[in-house]
Amino acid sequence: DTSVQGAEIILDGKTVGRAPVALRLKAGNYRVSAIHEGHKAEERLVELEPGGETRVTIVLTDIRPGELVVSSVPKGTRVVVRRGSEVLASGADEQVIRLEPGEYDVEVLADDHLPKHKMVSLVRGERKRLSFVLQKLPPGRLEVKTEPEGADVLVDGVLYGQAPVVINLNAGIHRISAQKEGFTVKEQEVVLEAGKERRVTIVMTDVRPGEVVVNSKPMNTQVLVGRGQKVIASGSGGQPILLEPGVFDVEVLAAGYVSEKRQVYVVRGSRTEFSLVLKKIPPGRLQVKTEPEGAEVL
Repeated sequence: DTSVQGAEIILDGKTVGRAPVALRLKAGNYRVSAIHEGHKAEERLVELEPGGETRVTIVLTDIRPGELVVSSVPKGTRVVVRRGSEVLASGADEQVIRLEPGEYDVEVLADDHLPKHKMVSLVRGERKRLSFVLQKLPPGRLEVKTEPEGADVLVDGVLYGQAPVVINLNAGIHRISAQKEGFTVKEQEVVLEAGKERRVTIVMTDVRPGEVVVNSKPMNTQVLVGRGQKVIASGSGGQPILLEPGVFDVEVLAAGYVSEKRQVYVVRGSRTEFSLVLKKIPPGRLQVKTEPEGAEVL
């Protein structure tokens, strides 16, 4: 007989049945083995005497691990098994995790949910099932402002509108992008905690040129913009001329008129506008005399 019903009995290397078995054998010495799945095989030497009866009980040692199965809401959670601070096993919900006998701390985790722990004690050959219902994390609140206002605000690639905006988001790391015509695109990473508010102000760099507009009389004047002796840009009266920030000399010319000059300071993203009235060049006076007098002058 064996301690486990149905163990395979082997006599001198040949299977003779499953425990319990009764055999008629000649007197002599025999090697009896018992094997069973999940148990350590055992062997005994048995001596049979003529006309006698020998009873043998073989005790098999269970070597099966314990088994743990976790079911959870929501589905698709991660399962971590620890003893103290040491991680001994990990897996997913509904997956069989095999462990040696003992006491374990089982943690279940899912994105956007609060983790949960339970202690479990496993014995050899036992399967235990644990159930968890995880609580969803409250969203965090993100307020985004930009300087200047009105920039498009994107979070993790999704457009949420023009600053200032207030957005409810899952806890975690998020990438904010601010975009506005004439300004550099600015990006920033923020860590948002569940149930808490985070305020962010993104200062953008103005890359717009300045503008100079000369309103002149007469119309259709020529406008030259220079620095020192070098002409940097030109245009017509009333037409915006785009310039980088700085101090420039502006000269306005027109045929038959006296040119005028003005020094201007150009600021990025702003328009400098002024008016000039050109004076006509006065006519010259020509006196012609002839000798003899009285000749016709053409």
